[in-house]
Amino acid sequence: MDGNPSTHWHTAWSGSTLPHQITIDMGGTNLVDGLTYLPRQDGGTNGNIAGYEVYVSPDGTNWGTAVATGTWPDTSAAKRVTFTAKSGRYLRLRALSEGGNSGPWSAAAEITATGTRSTGTLVQQASARCIDIPYGSTTAGTQVTLYDCHTLSHQQWTFQPDGTLSGKNGVCLNPPAPPPSSERAPRVRSGQSCRPASSNTPTAAA
Repeated sequence: MDGNPSTHWHTAWSGSTLPHQITIDMGGTNLVDGLTYLPRQDGGTNGNIAGYEVYVSPDGTNWGTAVATGTWPDTSAAKRVTFTAKSGRYLRLRALSEGGNSGPWSAAAEITATGTRSTGTLVQQASARCIDIPYGSTTAGTQVTLYDCHTLSHQQWTFQPDGTLSGKNGVCLNPPAPPPSSERAPRVRSGQSCRPASSNTPTAAA
């Protein structure tokens, strides 16, 4: 959670009642296919999670059924669970029981999701600026620009399984026509299906 296994999260010592859950905002939509749970690493065993459920949600409200359930051994070693990839922004680990049934607590040094980040910004390394659709336009031919990075929707791009990139209101980031058009700035394209990405300079479309 913080990249430091020597620290840990622990439920309240007084008045704690199972089950417990911790919800993580991953900061963008991802295709999540696994979770690694690292118990506390300070020599203590209080809070080692045994029975568990894992959930993935697109909005932090609608969780559906658990993507994984099971029981981990009562050790300090890292535990890994894999499952069919599910798209979502929020990850939840629900603790149903403590290792050895020794108490009503839960603890974790690190909780790590694995998978593929499918939505986020596209950053030009040299300038540290993001590909931006000016004013969120979806008009065909709109030229995309490099702009200071922010979290608004017209800088958010989603990697699709077929290799395309889609953005706000279905806008697509596509490869250009053959050179010399690759020398021109990328543009948005509307009303057509996305085309798979290529090594040429991209254009954007809807």
